[in-house]
Amino acid sequence: QRCHQLQSIGFDMVNIYMSYDASILAKSLSPVFNQRKDEYGGSFENRARLTLELFREIKRVCGQDFPIEIQISGREFPEGGYTKEDFLHYCKLCEGLVDIFQIRAWTGDMTHASHYTSPKENPTNLEYAAAFKARGIKIACAPVGGYGDPEMMERFLAEGKTDLFAMARQFLADDHYYEKVTAGLPAAEI
Repeated sequence: QRCHQLQSIGFDMVNIYMSYDASILAKSLSPVFNQRKDEYGGSFENRARLTLELFREIKRVCGQDFPIEIQISGREFPEGGYTKEDFLHYCKLCEGLVDIFQIRAWTGDMTHASHYTSPKENPTNLEYAAAFKARGIKIACAPVGGYGDPEMMERFLAEGKTDLFAMARQFLADDHYYEKVTAGLPAAEI
């Protein structure tokens, strides 16, 4: 219902937050937090049921051409949480429902990478995006965190490790970032 209202006032898509065990949707996927004994708990398919029902309803109400982007961690932080393999299985279940997977790490510190938490040449979240692409999942993936070097991002795209990048901080840190990138300035000048 809410997505249809948003669509009716001009929104082109919806972004659903499911990262860092910070929402009921993230917790529903978790074997640590989701201890239900009904059809919404237990097996991974059952734990995925709530989110899949939500995505189906959005597509039913808003249409298949109304994109759904989700923000989701590539694995869960607590011991015993969902794994990278569970994440990839979930992504496959979402084919035809989700249009973009914004892939985040297990915590905000690791997602919003700095040279202290993630090497620039091999950002943490790129591991999940590369595994996503290697699995042949038919959804666009967009790792987030620590991206800003246009040459490096072009290399990651050319290597087939991702489809696109989710970025915000570069644009907040430099309100001329877009102009610099589209002008073709080298990374050292951005």
